[in-house]
Amino acid sequence: MPDLVMLLENAGSPVEGESPRKHPDGKPRLDIQGWSWGQMVNSVGGSADGSRNFAPLTVVRMADAASATLSSLAYNRSLKLTACISVFRAGGDPSAPDTGPMFEFRIEEGQLIGQYFVTGQSSGMLTEVLVFSYRKMVVNSAAQQKTGMRGAVRECLMAATGVS
Repeated sequence: MPDLVMLLENAGSPVEGESPRKHPDGKPRLDIQGWSWGQMVNSVGGSADGSRNFAPLTVVRMADAASATLSSLAYNRSLKLTACISVFRAGGDPSAPDTGPMFEFRIEEGQLIGQYFVTGQSSGMLTEVLVFSYRKMVVNSAAQQKTGMRGAVRECLMAATGVS
């Protein structure tokens, strides 16, 4: 069972994949293999005046039943996407619907600007790479308690003035 899932919604309607994991909100998630995002400030040491740059959100996943829907979202240039990547700590019970993620990264006002299908790995499986632009980002993180439950959630809200 994967420890990484993504909720992807188009104007509030979730994209349904093949993830069997249950979630408290009842919405389906897409299993993902990995993802990448980052931010940086171009500045001289000690200066707070540099421009802020946010990288596009890149997601890697195995192609599945949702792939054609994702192709449609990219082709139609849908502008109302919300994506939320949830990271669960290893050792949790994936069948428990109330398990809370230890880390979440969410984009709002997003657009799927790239979709690539790749083969050639040692497994030969069809992999899908998705690239998103966005206007808003939210990072949530929480400690894992000794009981395995999620602790207090910390949050950072960011707005992109220029996503590169």
